[in-house]
Amino acid sequence: YFAREGLFRIYGVDSRVCYLGVDTVRFRPLRGDREPFLLSVGSVAYIKGYRFLIKALGRLPPDQRMPLVIAANSSRLAERQLIEELAREEGVDLSVRCVMDDEKLVALYNRASAFVYTPIMEPLGLAVLEAMACGAPVVAVREGGLRETVLSGHTGLLVDRDVEAFASALSRMLTNKSHAEKMGRTAVEIAHSLWRWDQTCDRLESQLEVIL
Repeated sequence: YFAREGLFRIYGVDSRVCYLGVDTVRFRPLRGDREPFLLSVGSVAYIKGYRFLIKALGRLPPDQRMPLVIAANSSRLAERQLIEELAREEGVDLSVRCVMDDEKLVALYNRASAFVYTPIMEPLGLAVLEAMACGAPVVAVREGGLRETVLSGHTGLLVDRDVEAFASALSRMLTNKSHAEKMGRTAVEIAHSLWRWDQTCDRLESQLEVIL
C-alpha cells in the first residue's frame, strides 16, 4: 500500500495491491543455535541505510555490541569505504560479504541473533520476509513497506529512524532471548500463512480476473 500511495501521489495512477511472496520451501528454519552476530541484507548503497544502522549499533553498550554482517549482492566502492570507516569510528565490528547463493543466505538468516534492517523508505522489503521465514527476529525502521510486512511486537520490532530508539529496541531484543525466540517462531507462522509464493500467484490471478 505504501507503493500504491506513491504511484497515486506521483503519477495520479490508481492501482491494486498484489503482495509479493517468499519461497518458504527454500527460506526455512534450520536446526542449530543462533550465534552472536547481527545480520543485514542488501546492496551496499546509501539508500539501504547502513550509515544509520552502524551509528545505532555504536550506541549499544560494548558488551551488547555484536558484530554486524552485511550480506550484499552488490557493492558501491565509495559507500563501502564510508561505512567501513564509520564502523571503526563507532567501534562496530563490520563484515561485508558478497553472498549470491540462497542456501548460504538461508544459513546466515538462521545463525544470526537478529536481523536488522534500516533501508530508506523501502517499498516492501523482501529480505525481511526471508528473515521471518527463517525464524529470525527482526528489528527494522518503521517506514515504507516494512510497516506492512513486520508485525511489531509479534514478529519483530519496528522503530522510528532514531539511533537511540533503535539501539534501545535492539538491546531489549538481545537481552530477552525467550521473547526473541517467540517472535521468531511467530514470524515463521506468519510467513507461511500470508507470504507464500503460491498465495502470490493466487492474488495475481484474482486481480487479472477482475481486469479481464
